[in-house]
Amino acid sequence: MNLAYEIGKRDKVTFKPYLLNQKEEKSKEKTIFNLTTGVPKSKNVESEDKEQNLESYSLEWQHQFISGSNLKLFSSYSRNDEDKDKKIDQYKNATMTFNKNIFENEEKKDTETVLSADYKTLISGAFDIEQLLSMGIKYRHKNRNVDKLVYEISNTGTKKIISIPDDSYTLRESILAVYIMDEFSILEKFIITPGLRVEITDGEYTTSGGRFGKGDFTDWNPSLHALFKFGEGYQLRASTARTIGRPPFKDKVPTRSEKTDRIEEGNSDLKASKSMNYEASIEKYIGNSGFISVGAFYKDVRDIVEKQQIGIDTSTGKSIYKPVNVSEATIKGMELELKLNLYFLGIKDFTFAGNYTVLDSEVKDPNTGVTRSLKDQPKNLANAVLRYNSNKLGLSASLGVNYIGEKIDQTDPAKPKKVEKAYTQWDLSVNKTLFKYASLFGSVTNIFNEKREKTEGLRTEKEESGRTFFIGLRYEI
Repeated sequence: MNLAYEIGKRDKVTFKPYLLNQKEEKSKEKTIFNLTTGVPKSKNVESEDKEQNLESYSLEWQHQFISGSNLKLFSSYSRNDEDKDKKIDQYKNATMTFNKNIFENEEKKDTETVLSADYKTLISGAFDIEQLLSMGIKYRHKNRNVDKLVYEISNTGTKKIISIPDDSYTLRESILAVYIMDEFSILEKFIITPGLRVEITDGEYTTSGGRFGKGDFTDWNPSLHALFKFGEGYQLRASTARTIGRPPFKDKVPTRSEKTDRIEEGNSDLKASKSMNYEASIEKYIGNSGFISVGAFYKDVRDIVEKQQIGIDTSTGKSIYKPVNVSEATIKGMELELKLNLYFLGIKDFTFAGNYTVLDSEVKDPNTGVTRSLKDQPKNLANAVLRYNSNKLGLSASLGVNYIGEKIDQTDPAKPKKVEKAYTQWDLSVNKTLFKYASLFGSVTNIFNEKREKTEGLRTEKEESGRTFFIGLRYEI
C-alpha cells in the first residue's frame, strides 16, 4: 500500500504500511562418501519449517523550495518475528543405519527504527561553475532477540538437550551516518563527484549465558568519482573510494555452540573490514535502455573477516572455530556487463541482461604466514537473465541462471585443501496482473535441483537443497 498526499505544489507526504505473513518449507539431504571406495559414510536428511510475520511503516515528507533546493525527511519502524523449526535425521555407516534425530527451534524478534534527512541544492562555485551539493544524516537503531533450543533423541529413545544458554542472545546496535557530496561539470562532458561519509557505530551484544561484548568505532570514508562522455553513447568512468564491510550480526555476538565435530564461537571484537577501491570502466549505450560495459577493479582490504580454527577445547578435544579479522588482502578482477532489448532480433517485449566477473585475491595467513587466496573466493562468477514484459497482457516473467566458480579453502595447511565445486542454479519467476491494483506472482528456485558438492582429501559431501516454490497474491492501493 502506498498513500501519497500533495500539500500545495511544493510538499508531498507519503505513507507506506507493509504487512507480510510468510510460511516456508525447505528440505535437503547431505551425504558424505569415502572417495576411495565410493561407499557412503553418513547422511543427514534435513527438513525446516519457517514462519515469518513482518510489519513495517514509513513516513516521508518532501519539500521543494522556491530556489529549487529539495529537502526530504524520512522515518520508519519495522518488526519482524520469525519462528523456525528444523529436524535432522542422521544415518551412519555404509548400511545407513539410523543414529538419531536432532530437533532445533529458534525464535527471532527484530525491531528497527530509521530516521533520515537529505538536502540537495544548486550553488555557483568557482569560475561560475554550477554545482549540485548533497548532504544528509541517517540514524538507524536495531534490536534483536534470539531464543534457541536444540535437543536430540537417540535411536534408543534417549532425549538430550545439546543447546546451551550462550546459543540465545540479544543485541543492540545503533549507526549514525553523515555524508556530503558535490557534483560539478567541466566543459559539460567531464563530471566530477567528490564526497565524504562518516559512520559512527555503537553496539552491545549479550548471550543468555552472561557473555558480553561491545563494538564502538568511527569510520571516515572519502570518495571521488569521474565521468567523461565521449559522445555517440560512449563514456568512461573511474572512481576511488574507501568503503567498509560490516560483519554479520551473528558473528559479533559472543555465542558458543558445540557441534558434532567442532565448537563455534562469536567474536564481539570483530571490526568492520576497510577497503580502498579503485575502479575504471568504458561503456557504450545502445538505444534507450541497452548498454555494454567492460571494467577492471582493484581492492586493498584491511581487517577482512574469515572463520578460522583458533585452538583446541581442552575439555572436549574439539577444534574451536571463530570469525576473526585477518591481515591485509588484495582483490582484483575484470567485469563484463551487458543489457540488450531484443527487439532488433524481431523478438518483442524481451530483454537480456548478463554479467561475467573474473576474480583473483591474495592474503597473508596470520597463523601460518603463507600467502594464499581468500577463503571461499571463487575464481569467476556469472549470471544471465532473460525477461519478458507485456503491458498489453499484464504479464511479466524472468528466467535466470547463476554460476559460482570453484571455491578453495587452504586456511589449514596441515589438512587437505577443501574444494567446493562450481555450482549453477536456474530460477524462474512470473507475475500476472489480475485487475487494477491486484496481481498474482510465483517463483521457482533451483529448477533443476542442482546439488552442491565439497571435497576434503578422501572425504566428499553432497548437499541437496531441493527446489523452492513460492506463490502469492499482491494487492496495492
